[in-house]
Amino acid sequence: MKTHQFKQSLLLAALLLIGITTAYGDDDEHDSEKSSVATLNRTAASNAVYKEECGSCHIAYPPGLLPTPAWSKIMATLNSHFGDNAEVTPVKQREIMQFLQRNSKTNRHLQQPLDAKQLRITQQAAFLHHHREIPSTLSTANPAVKSFSNCAACHQQAELGSFAEREIRIPGYGRWED
Repeated sequence: MKTHQFKQSLLLAALLLIGITTAYGDDDEHDSEKSSVATLNRTAASNAVYKEECGSCHIAYPPGLLPTPAWSKIMATLNSHFGDNAEVTPVKQREIMQFLQRNSKTNRHLQQPLDAKQLRITQQAAFLHHHREIPSTLSTANPAVKSFSNCAACHQQAELGSFAEREIRIPGYGRWED
């Protein structure tokens, strides 16, 4: 009887240890709040036309940073794209829109859902939540960053669709930890 109880206790201890290791491991990808933006959409800008056209002026943002209705509105108003004319041929526009539709989504794990009416990624509640503690001296007043829309300045893997905290290096400051 004691051997059976001992084995059960050992099994329970092993399961608890596995659970603790999984819950509190070093990898911030498992922390739902920290990784909500990091894992928002692992689909990087993998479409060549999207990368060429949209990535010529700014980072070709991962499609998961906005929901489909927001991308649809952006694509419908390329003649006035945040103050610039970003029109492309109808064939390219259709291909880009299809790519965005296939890969954009609202992430259920975010504490703040994506807002289809808000077209600026930098004004999405999730973005604001994750950047709320960063002072302007490190961001908008930092000559190497200039704007929060310059994701690649701090997020080393932004082009690959990853915004994990461990990959953040702010120019002139170094590694950022929330």
